[in-house]
Amino acid sequence: MPKAHVNGFEMYYEVAGPSTGPWLTFSNSLRLDHTMWWPQVAEFCKDFRVLTYDVRGHGNSSATPGFYTLGQLADDVVALWDHLGVQKSHFCGLSLGGITAMQLGIAHGNRIDRLAVCDCRGDSPPDQSKQWADRRVLVAEKGLEALVAGSIDPWFNAGLKKQYADSIKALAQTIRETSLEGYNGCTGALAGGNQADNVGKIKNKTMYLVGSEDGAFPPLMKKMHEDTPGSSYVVIPGATHVSNLTHPKEFNAALRSFLS
Repeated sequence: MPKAHVNGFEMYYEVAGPSTGPWLTFSNSLRLDHTMWWPQVAEFCKDFRVLTYDVRGHGNSSATPGFYTLGQLADDVVALWDHLGVQKSHFCGLSLGGITAMQLGIAHGNRIDRLAVCDCRGDSPPDQSKQWADRRVLVAEKGLEALVAGSIDPWFNAGLKKQYADSIKALAQTIRETSLEGYNGCTGALAGGNQADNVGKIKNKTMYLVGSEDGAFPPLMKKMHEDTPGSSYVVIPGATHVSNLTHPKEFNAALRSFLS
């Protein structure tokens, strides 16, 4: 398995597509891994050099103790790029990956071409911090299994559950196998960051993309779009939090249009 030793841990990654294509990096959400991007890898590896990786403490990447910061997660990406000799890359992240995308734009914009920020919020109000603390207590008692139903049910309605039955089984298993230490570490990053106040610092061409059924996220992402100079805002009708999986055709079309 290809791994890079960066920032004190082993980071798993995969590369696909022509060696002459522009780099396009995808970043996974909390409790999932690089495999969540299979509909995008299949599409974009035709003409991009596609890089997927497992966030610290997820999938095949090792965990480190303690809470992580968004700065650390962004620095991990930069270190992986350095390891692979990537000078610049487009970057697309969803949920935790989307917040990582914003941090990269704020702190490492010189390493990015275009930035796709998907299905995430950039603030961390007190109720959100409490939510992460409550979930850490829950998984300490019952393991990551306790998060499976609460994750899958909002992501896939009854019709989508029939359509994506095999994918749902794989996603559920990925959640179960997520490192407890890695999950807890990343919840610290989510509870401790506030990128929304700093998106005005992003100078890269940026797209904010969200599913229309992704809870409170659409208006929050629209506000971040309004605060990011020159950015665009795309809503995928009917899509939920994992818009790249529930509506891959629409997601891929929006991303390809943005990158063109």
